[in-house]
Amino acid sequence: MGTPPARPTRALPFRPRFTIMLLWLVFFYFLFALLLGLPSLLEAVRTLPPGGHSASPEDLARAAAIMRRVLAGKLPLCLGASVVVVGLLSWRGALPGAGEAPRQAPRHPPR
Repeated sequence: MGTPPARPTRALPFRPRFTIMLLWLVFFYFLFALLLGLPSLLEAVRTLPPGGHSASPEDLARAAAIMRRVLAGKLPLCLGASVVVVGLLSWRGALPGAGEAPRQAPRHPPR
């Protein structure tokens, strides 16, 4: 009577945690950049003439210039804030798909 044959282990399902974390990081990065530039953009929108016309190329160029001016030098701040927020939310388990601990195959007690 030798040792019983080893049971085949099932492969763990693929969980793209790193990719999901990167997507959350990009989401918060753009969110913080938009929140930093939004007050200046709203101020510029208020100066537009009233009406239901679509934005002219001059208006779009003006909006792009406003965002460049507002965000100049602040993009590292957006990146740092997004890294901190994603890290804290992941640590607390509040981000879907990113806060779960990796599961390991169960170990059988030695006989």
